[in-house]
Amino acid sequence: MGLKMHQSMFGKKNIRASLVTLVVLTEVLFFVLSHRIVDEANSDIEITEQNIGGIDGSQPLLEMLRLNGLYRGLCTGELIKESDFRLASESCVFAKNNAQQQLLSSAFDFDRELWRKAADESDPLRFFELVNEWNSVVTSKLDQIYRESGLILNPDPSRHSLAEMYSILLPRLIDKTGIIRGQQALLKAQILDNDAFIESKTLVNELQSGVRRSLQLLASTSEYDDLKLRFNKIAANLQQYSKDLEASYSGKRVELATDKDLSGLFLQGTEIINDLSLFAVEVESQLELEFEEGLRLQESALFNKYLILLLVQTTIILIYIKLFWLIRAQEDAVQRAEMSASGMADSVRELREARSKQAQLFSIVSHELRTPLSSTKMIYDDIGIETLDEYGPMLRANNDAVLAILDDLRMVVDPSKAKDNKTSNAKPAAIVEQTLKSLDSLLKRQGVQAHLSYDTLSGQEMLFNTGALRQIVTNLVKNAAIHSEGANIWVTLSGFEDTPAKASMVLRIEDDGKGIPDDQKHELFNAFSRGDTKADGTGLGLFIIRELVDMLGCDITCFDSERGGVGFELRCKLEFYSKGLDQAAKPEFSASQLEAALKGKRILFAEDQLTIQMLTKSTLTKAGASVAVCDNGVAAMKAFKLDQFDLVLTDAMMPEMDGYQLCVALRGAGFEGPIIAVTAATIGDEQERLLQSGANKVLSKPLSLKELKEYLLTWESQQ
Repeated sequence: MGLKMHQSMFGKKNIRASLVTLVVLTEVLFFVLSHRIVDEANSDIEITEQNIGGIDGSQPLLEMLRLNGLYRGLCTGELIKESDFRLASESCVFAKNNAQQQLLSSAFDFDRELWRKAADESDPLRFFELVNEWNSVVTSKLDQIYRESGLILNPDPSRHSLAEMYSILLPRLIDKTGIIRGQQALLKAQILDNDAFIESKTLVNELQSGVRRSLQLLASTSEYDDLKLRFNKIAANLQQYSKDLEASYSGKRVELATDKDLSGLFLQGTEIINDLSLFAVEVESQLELEFEEGLRLQESALFNKYLILLLVQTTIILIYIKLFWLIRAQEDAVQRAEMSASGMADSVRELREARSKQAQLFSIVSHELRTPLSSTKMIYDDIGIETLDEYGPMLRANNDAVLAILDDLRMVVDPSKAKDNKTSNAKPAAIVEQTLKSLDSLLKRQGVQAHLSYDTLSGQEMLFNTGALRQIVTNLVKNAAIHSEGANIWVTLSGFEDTPAKASMVLRIEDDGKGIPDDQKHELFNAFSRGDTKADGTGLGLFIIRELVDMLGCDITCFDSERGGVGFELRCKLEFYSKGLDQAAKPEFSASQLEAALKGKRILFAEDQLTIQMLTKSTLTKAGASVAVCDNGVAAMKAFKLDQFDLVLTDAMMPEMDGYQLCVALRGAGFEGPIIAVTAATIGDEQERLLQSGANKVLSKPLSLKELKEYLLTWESQQ
């Protein structure tokens, strides 16, 4: 007895070592994953900062382009009149000094020899050409900044359109209009001859092309109505200016354009340049505002990711603390049972009390563990953890594994309520074969070869609990692979027809391992019984099989196999499947029905755990529902009296007024809609108590949106 008790209760030392290993592995995976998430967020922030730097770097160059244009326009006119910069007017000198100061204050390393040549040039045409050449250098630098700062690759269509206008199109429109304007002065002074008309016409065509491209960029976005209105006016002036220029260039001789016409075109170009410069300032302000807002949102998102990672880390720590506490509690229970086993009567009484306390303990522990586990699972769903890294699926698998252990504990406490005996039509042989294939990796790791054989009858469709059969085969084969120390496992399925409607099926699973001593066989199907195996395990596998066999109405026996190890034989009577037996099948709903199930629904949600509140509300809201969240039953009743609700979701364990009391109060207040309890207390009689209190349905945490939608559609179809 003492040896058995020492080996039971999760295998004490083995489970502790496994938990320590799992803690270390989880922390390493969490560290790698969190760094990956943070690095990606920081990368996005760096790109936005580069974009902002591109706008900041373009601003002084655009100003240089404007000042150079002013310098070119004023001083070209002065050189036409005086042919000597020393005699130039104050306005020309002022424009020159401003342009030179902008050059000297520039952070870019320009070759200033071209600038000095223009400043020393006295011929108006040559001066005009040198400044044009200098402006080409400036526009090239703007192109370079546009590419290197990442503005050209910005994924946001609106920002990309504005950035192209600011860095590429507007500088060229300003410069080309300035060139055309200067040509009017040179034409008026008859310094340019008729051959210059060809170049001027080309510039006019380029000007019209730039206007069209700018209009297309603004039209491609639904934003910036003020900017669109402003540029449409400028575009109209530019198009009119182009038409006037075309008219002045229609003749073959310069004499066809009068001085009055040329003066008007010069002033018209000046006005458009001023409008374009002011519009460039407005675009710059809009871009800076948008990128700074984007940077703020990215930094806020990074902060939120830090919070989520901290919450996940805290939840993981709490889970392991609870698991270690559970192990310690079970060890204490074993010691107390050993000390109280002096007499048979006292032993029976103590064991019954221990089982009752164990059920209460498991119920509380299940609730306390499932709640943070559910939070973690919902967080994983929300951030799409499978897509983040190769370690994401591992973290989810760890989470699901602990939830599966809790479901197994539910079988230990109350087998009759642990699983629904749902039947479906399937071929027994196909279920067994699929189950063996799912265990391929385990069998290969253990160095075990599986052999399957079945007859024709077992390949026919029958009605039975496919999940129960799958679990029985899984547990028996895993036990043989891990604990038998054999090299082969034989799985045989056969049957014979009892009547035209029923058949007897026999499943045998045998190995060639070390076998099981006779004095241990009668304890094989007890919970936490592990025999003399040295491998890790909980001792629940065969216990669960016994409960599943009882559910199926079958018999299972253990025997010494002729193949050298131990064998298990399962005998069942199954019905042949026919379509007439399928009348009461579960209703099926289309994807569109499920999609619309919660849209427009008013939901009252009572839950005291803040993380579950936040995640569940987010999930329901995304599904189209309007959710009122309350911390307990008292707050939920106050909200119920103030508003109308289509559906109530409630936790079971809450302060002040729990879910049981809330169900009673809602029914007493006349609420006739569905009440669905979503609880982590899945062990014990909590489900029956909730249904008796007035709940229509009990779902386990984490909330399955699909199950909720299916039940709601079923309930509505029955009204």
